[in-house]
Amino acid sequence: MVRAAWSTIVRSPAGEEITVVKLSRGIVANRWNAQRVINAVRASGPLSRMALDVVVMDGEPADEPRVMGSCAGAEDFVRRMGHELADYPWHLMKLDW
Repeated sequence: MVRAAWSTIVRSPAGEEITVVKLSRGIVANRWNAQRVINAVRASGPLSRMALDVVVMDGEPADEPRVMGSCAGAEDFVRRMGHELADYPWHLMKLDW
């Protein structure tokens, strides 16, 4: 099923790109669903970006969303960013998951 999501890119302290995907609260109920979103993001891009970290947010940054990522470090970094993420440019994307 194709679903709309919002995405942005943040840089980790090491300078690596992390793709952050924001979905409406309640859509990603668990890590299994988050992994499906991560797989869809990776499948939608070029092979050169497949290994980059992806973090899924279940809700808006201002509402303390559930955060689930492809690795614990990226997940923790995005969680610490909190409200700062609201100021990032978000882009609509369609994902099949």
